[in-house]
Amino acid sequence: MPIFLIPFIILIGIFAVSAGGDILQNIDLPMPSLRLFPQKSVEKATPKAVSPRPTTISQSPSGPSPPPIQQQDPKISPYTGKVQIASLKKGTPSTITLNTNLKAKESLDLTGWKITGSNGSFSIGLGIEKMNPGITAIPANPIVVTRSDTVQLSGAKGPFGIGIHYRPNICMGYIKNSYDFAFSVSSSCSFQKPILQELLFLPIHCQDFILKKIYFSSCVVPHYPEDPNILHEGTAECASYLHENFTYSSCFAQYQNSPNFTKNAWHIYMNTDFINPRYDLLKLYDANGLLVHTKELL
Repeated sequence: MPIFLIPFIILIGIFAVSAGGDILQNIDLPMPSLRLFPQKSVEKATPKAVSPRPTTISQSPSGPSPPPIQQQDPKISPYTGKVQIASLKKGTPSTITLNTNLKAKESLDLTGWKITGSNGSFSIGLGIEKMNPGITAIPANPIVVTRSDTVQLSGAKGPFGIGIHYRPNICMGYIKNSYDFAFSVSSSCSFQKPILQELLFLPIHCQDFILKKIYFSSCVVPHYPEDPNILHEGTAECASYLHENFTYSSCFAQYQNSPNFTKNAWHIYMNTDFINPRYDLLKLYDANGLLVHTKELL
């Protein structure tokens, strides 16, 4: 407290005592603080809001989230990408080529598949795996394709009749001039040349003709009368041997069970041309009617 106030307080006290307590009661004076050392004002600290401490949760490391499962379009075939319309050839007859994109040991049955165009459609039926024109041809094999197969479809009737589809084989060169093939047939055969011991029952001139004059890589029946040396000796016997051993039937009997007897192809004859030669969009459907592939013809 300041020193100069002390006498003033003493005088007030004496006057109050002499004048009575009523006067003191009516005086409303601020009383100075009697503390010799003023106390510093301390502001009450306002508690600060405490942010919650982040909780650390131990988690095992995980890889990237799996991609969302894509639903298969119910109108798209699961065989999409495995078989495609590779090419179209307009004309009379028209030609459609299918290529496969299968795995090494994968196979696919095309029986019941359908191709549509602006002027019609065609459904693939059964075929003949090993074609033998010498007997009645009845399609009984499904059109099964593998990785290396090509399927060719022609608008023609077919060399062996309507609805007869087949795999070409190594012997068909013998009959290429006897049937009307829409697809090319190789003239090369794999007929094995006989050895002399197998021909000893024939006349000598016939033996020489077979061993020296015949080109065994060609699917052609030898014309034995061209050699005058065999006309007068064993002609009938030699002719019979050539006819029996240089024909499609003899080739079929000898090689039908060989692993490479059939080619990596199917020849299918549709007996109809449904491709619009100006513009068309062909569609390939599987046996369940689901879309496999489309091909535009400009």
